[in-house]
Amino acid sequence: MGAMEIRGASLTKAKDSKGRYHWKGNIRYRGEDGRSWRTKTRHLKGEDGAPIYTDKGGNRNRRKAQAALDRWREELAGSVYDREATVEDYYRADMEGRAGVLAGSTARGYLEYAPIIGEGLEGVTISQLDQKAVRLWVRGMVARGLAPSTVRKAFTLLHQVCDRAVENGDMAANPCTDKIRRDEIPTSPTKEPNALDSEGVARVNALLNEAKNPRLRIGARIALHCGLRAGEISGLRWRDVGEGALRVRESIANVGGGTEAKAPKSYAGTRDVPMTPELERVLAEWRKAQEAEWRKEWVLSDGKTAPEAVPFEDCRVIGYADGRHFTPNALGHLWNKLAKGRHERDPKDRRRRGEEWEPGREPVTGTTGEVVTLHDLRHTFATHHIAVVKTDVRTLASLMGHADPAVTMRRYAAALAETREAAQTKAATSLAAGCRPALRVA
Repeated sequence: MGAMEIRGASLTKAKDSKGRYHWKGNIRYRGEDGRSWRTKTRHLKGEDGAPIYTDKGGNRNRRKAQAALDRWREELAGSVYDREATVEDYYRADMEGRAGVLAGSTARGYLEYAPIIGEGLEGVTISQLDQKAVRLWVRGMVARGLAPSTVRKAFTLLHQVCDRAVENGDMAANPCTDKIRRDEIPTSPTKEPNALDSEGVARVNALLNEAKNPRLRIGARIALHCGLRAGEISGLRWRDVGEGALRVRESIANVGGGTEAKAPKSYAGTRDVPMTPELERVLAEWRKAQEAEWRKEWVLSDGKTAPEAVPFEDCRVIGYADGRHFTPNALGHLWNKLAKGRHERDPKDRRRRGEEWEPGREPVTGTTGEVVTLHDLRHTFATHHIAVVKTDVRTLASLMGHADPAVTMRRYAAALAETREAAQTKAATSLAAGCRPALRVA
C-alpha cells in the first residue's frame, strides 16, 4: 500500500431526504500501483462533525466546505488506503490515520480491536467484504464466547470503517446492516443507572456546601444540574456561560500522556443546556471570585491589562487565571474522595493514616447500592428529568448530547417504564371520573 496520487478535487451539492442541500467533495486519485483513475466522494463535515449545508443556487458555506475538502485531500495525499488491502489492514490504516483526531486513549482502544476484526476475515479484502462474510464473522465471534458488548463494539467499529471505505470509493455499499446487528448480536442486560434519589441529592448538596475545593463544588453541581460529562465541564469557558444556559462547545480529552481541548464527543454534543436558578446563582458568585483572581494576575498597577493576558472570557470556568484547564481526571479524583468518605482503610489509598480522613462517614451510594461516581450525577440529572419533570425522550437526548434518542431510551428504560405506568394510572383515574357501570341486559 502506498501514498495516493491526487489528480484533482471539486465541490458539488447533494440533496438529502429532507430536501436540504449540503456540500459534497469529489477527489480524483490513482494509487502507486498505476491503476486507472477513480473518484472518491464524501458528504463534507465541519470541524465540529456537523454536515455543511448550503442552498440550491447559492454559495452559502462554500469556504467552510472548501476547507473541509482541503483537509480531506491532505489526509488522502499521504493515505495508505487500498481497496485490495485485507479488512484488518484497512481497519488499521483508517484508525492510524484518525489518531490525530481521536483522543489518544480512544485511538489505542480502537486499535486493540484490530485482531478481533481480522479473525474470521483472513484474506478478505475491503472491496470483497459482503453481508454474508460479515454475518459469518459475527457468528464466529459469538461462537468464540466473546461478550455481547465486545461483539457489538467490534461490529460498530467495522461499520464505521466500511462507511469510510464507501466514502473513499473502495466499496459500493456498507455490508454491516442493521438486520445483521439485530439477527446475530446477542443482547446484554443494560446496567441500571446508579442515580441518586431525593435524599441522596440533598445529602450531596450538603456535602458540596462544606467541600473545601471550590472546583469540586462547581464542577459537581454542573454535572448534577445540567448533566454534562466531566470533559465538557472542564472545557467550559466563561464565554460559554450565557443568559440562562451553558453552551457546550469544547471538551477536555486525554491525549497520549496529557490532555487537550477537542470538539464534544459527537455533533449532538454541541448543545445549549438551560441552567437551574440555583446553578446560575452559584456560577455568578464563582465568576466574581474568578474575575478577582484574574485581575490580580493580569491587571497592572496603572489599570491596564498585561499584553500577554488571556482574556477573562476565554478562561475555563473551573480552570485558572492563566488559561490552564482543570483536568477531568482531577475533578473525578476529588469527587471520589468526597463520595467514598472512607471510614475504613482502603488498600489502594497510599495516604498516611488519618490524613484527610473522615472517620464514621458512610459513602454516598446510589439506587443500585454502589458508590456514586461523578458520571452518576449525569445519570441523576437524566432520571430526574424523566421522573419529575416528565421530559420526553427526544428532548432529553438533546440535553444529554446523545446523537440518537434510542441510546437515551435504552439507557433509562426502567425509569421510562415507571413513568409510563404512573402516567397510565393517573390517566385511568382521570378517565374513569363520572363513569357508571354498564347496564346489564336481562
